[in-house]
Formats: sequence, structure tokens, C-alpha cells
Amino acid sequence: MKQVSFFGRIRNRFVMAFAAIIVILTAVIIALLWVDYRSMTNQAAEESMKRLSQSIFQTLFVSMNFGGSEQVHASLDKAKKDRIVDDLDLYVGKEIIEIFRPGENFNPPAEVAQVFNTGNEILKENIKTSAINRGSRYIKPFKAEDECIQCHVNVTSGTVLGVMDLTLSQDRYDEISTKSIVRVVFVILGLIVVCGLVMNFVSSTLIFNPLYELRDAVKRLAATAGDPDVRLQERGNNEFGEVSHHFNRFIDKVYVINRRLTTEQKKTQKLLEEREIEFQRRVEEVRQSDRDQRRYAEIVDNNVIISRTDVNGVITYVSEAFCKVSGYNKEELINMPHNIVRHPSTPAATFVEMWHTIKSGASWQGDMKNRRKDGSPYWVKMVISHVYDEKNEVKGYVAVCIDITAQKELESMMIKPSDDAAQQDANKKASRFE
Repeated sequence: MKQVSFFGRIRNRFVMAFAAIIVILTAVIIALLWVDYRSMTNQAAEESMKRLSQSIFQTLFVSMNFGGSEQVHASLDKAKKDRIVDDLDLYVGKEIIEIFRPGENFNPPAEVAQVFNTGNEILKENIKTSAINRGSRYIKPFKAEDECIQCHVNVTSGTVLGVMDLTLSQDRYDEISTKSIVRVVFVILGLIVVCGLVMNFVSSTLIFNPLYELRDAVKRLAATAGDPDVRLQERGNNEFGEVSHHFNRFIDKVYVINRRLTTEQKKTQKLLEEREIEFQRRVEEVRQSDRDQRRYAEIVDNNVIISRTDVNGVITYVSEAFCKVSGYNKEELINMPHNIVRHPSTPAATFVEMWHTIKSGASWQGDMKNRRKDGSPYWVKMVISHVYDEKNEVKGYVAVCIDITAQKELESMMIKPSDDAAQQDANKKASRFE
């Protein structure tokens, strides 16, 4: 499936929003037209039917005054035949039946009887029958006037002589109004379609096409890392023309900045290369120093008798030279008290004086006679110093020793100077007496 671009999604949303607004507006307009136009046509139809009913009423009234019953019935039949009305009936009152229709029963419908009794007309709207969908029914009385009394001697002025029951249909008016509304709706829809096409053309020409050009220019700019040939056409003095102008100025500045950055990048690259060479040289020096230190540490470890203890005299480290001179290996010495190499002949006062010195914070040095693992003695010249932790508190001691066993053995074999002098004095005295 082809992926829709960003501006394509915007355009789709714009079209959908425009279509939704148009649909809503169309529905509102149609509803308003339907309500207002139907109301207007209904009102006009009602007014027309009122006038028509009044005209029919006057016609029947005149027919009754100047003609006989035959002329009245002829008028009724003509109104029905010409479809001027949908239904028209005429009911006569008791007074007329007594004079002109003796023996006839007076039995009108209930609503007609109500008009005979009250003398008030009845108007019913929005009625529905088998013949019409919507209509109005008018029930109006014929009241006796002064000229009627001349013929109808048994009535007084205002007596209801007859009632007209008239039904008029509004279906034709509804049909006419519906057709008119449909025509108006189609005209509105046509205008909406035309407006939509014009809006689509205008939006494409003035909005989305410049946006597409801007999008493509930005893509080329991003792909070419600031190509100075990327330009937008500056169209007119509208907002997009202003955007195009500033975009082109921006490209010019980007090009200048890119040239400066290229120059600075070359300088930086050269500096980085020099620093890399210097760094590699320093690394090699550190490695060489580390190798020298390891070699030196190895020499010291193999040739210098070193031991470290905690504050209680328990061994924590010994050098290879210590192991060689004592005859023990490291596993046998670590975590053991340092007096494991103490010789029994060493006076206790020596150790008391040594602990007193180092506990007071000073270093101790002196000759110490120790014992090897095989029991043989060896002599060392020892210097004991303190070991401190991060808080500058004593956490142990370190003893650096030199093997002086050969020196001690040589001293034990030499004649003491005091004995040699006494022997020389004795020889001198003996020679005197000879």
C-alpha cells in the first residue's frame, strides 16, 4: 500500500472537514427551508382556503336568498364536480324543516349540532381522511338576518338556519411546496458542488501546490546537505511568496555556514589527527611506564623482603623474596601472625620496644633474628612503617627487610677488637720480662 505523505494527509483532512461542514450546512439549510417554506405555504394555503370557504359560503347564502333549494343543491353539486372542494355538505335547521320539509327528522352529526346550538364556527386543521393526507375542515353557521325574516316568519334575527360542513385538502399545496423545496435543494447542492470544485482548485493552486514545492525543496535540501541550488519560486506578495523569499535567503546562509563549517572541520580534523598521534604517544609511554613499573615491582618482589600486616600483626602480604628467605610459601603465611618467623632466642624486650615505637606513630628499625620453616636462623635489617587508609588512620604496617645473615655470620667469626688488644699487651709484657 502506498504511504500517504504528510501534506497528503493534511489535504485529505481538509477535504473531509470541508465536506463535513458542507453536509452539516446543507442539512441545516434544508431543514430551515423545509420548516419555513412549509410553514409559509401552509399559512398561504390556509388563508386561501379561508377565502375559498368564505366565497362558497357567500355563494350558498346568495343562492338561498334569491333562489330555491334546487339552486342551492346545484351550487353544491357544481362545487364538488369542479373539485373546488373535497367535501361539502349543507344541513338545514329545525325552523326550515318545519316550513319547507315537514315530516323530515332533524338529526345532524354531533359537531354540526354543536354549531346549531352555539352559533360558533368550528375550524379543524391537519385532518386526514381516506381521500386526503392533510386538510382542514370548516363548519360554519348560516344565521338569519333581517331580510331572512320576511320569508322565514318562524325565526328571529341571529337564528341558525343552516350549517355548511366544508372540507378542503392541502395535499396539492404540500405537493407544490415539496416540489419547490426539492428544486431549491438541488440548486443549493449544485452551488455547493460548484463551490467545492472552486475551493479544491483554489486550495490546490494557492495552498497545497506551494506546500508540495516547499516539501520537495526541503527533501532535496536534506538529501544534499545544504545544496545551494535548491530554490523556491517566489510567487507574488502573498504569504507563500514571503515564505519562499525567506527560504531562499535561508539557503544562502546555510551555504555560507556550510563553507565555514567545512573549513573549521578541516582544521578540527587536522587537530584531531595531531591529538590522536599525541594520545597514542602518551598511551605508549604509559604502557612502557606500566611495563617498567611491573618489571620494577617484579624485581622488588623477587629481591626485597617485604611483608604487610594489619594493626594486630596478622600477615596480609609477603613478597617472593620473603618466601625465599623464610622457606614458607604465600599460602602458608597469609592470615598468619607475623611471629610465625620469630626466633625463640630473640629477647621479648626487643618486641616490646618495637611495638611501643610503632604504636606511638614512629617508624622502627633494627636487626632482627628470625627462624626459617626448617628451623634454621636468619638475620634481617628491618624497617617498619605505617600504612594509612583514606581517612588517614593506621590500617596496618609494612616491614622492609634486608638479609644480613652472611654479615652476622662473618661478624661471629671475627676476633673482637678488645680481645686482640689484650693479647698484644700480654705479649709486650712477656717480652719485657724475657
